[in-house]
Amino acid sequence: LMIMSMLVTLVACLRIPAPRPLLFKLLLANTVLALLLECTGRITADLHVNNTILYNAFAVVEFALVLAMVASIRVLRKAWLWGGACIGLAAMAYDASATRGAKFILTEGVLVLSLVVVVMVLVLLWQLARTSTRALQLLPEFWLFMGLLLFYGGLIPAFAMIHFVFRNDQGMANLLWSIPPILSTARYLLAAYACVRIARDIRQGSHG
Repeated sequence: LMIMSMLVTLVACLRIPAPRPLLFKLLLANTVLALLLECTGRITADLHVNNTILYNAFAVVEFALVLAMVASIRVLRKAWLWGGACIGLAAMAYDASATRGAKFILTEGVLVLSLVVVVMVLVLLWQLARTSTRALQLLPEFWLFMGLLLFYGGLIPAFAMIHFVFRNDQGMANLLWSIPPILSTARYLLAAYACVRIARDIRQGSHG
């Protein structure tokens, strides 16, 4: 289902008329990279090759793309964005050095990345609510960032619990590991809806 939702988003994004807004160019890049990661992850898993380094690296790349998406709306100060980027990258680097990130998912680092994204997106949505002349639910950006808020917000309790139950309850840990793909599916479906809305707005000449 997760890969299918990514494919739906990819098609919806490609159907946006030119010139495609920067936010949706970044979404397209993110979706393509995520698809490549998941396909590679499936293949390497079938071959019993440890692929966690791919997921750790992608977490950093996606974090940068998400911050670029936030920056493209131009409602947050650059100092906030650079500060958040430094905090997230420092957390991933520290976690990698402490836990040998080539072999394990960097749960603590991803937790910090998620917290940074959640704060940024909440501030962005609040600013949009204050400044937009249209109802939030009519803005394509609202649905895209709500998907990101749902995804990263949901990762925080899931990864926080995984950290504590992994050694003591493998069954619960496996259950918790099933949550991110569900969150990702919801995120990409909301992103696809955002693409449909922006395409309609562009054709009607009502965006912006």
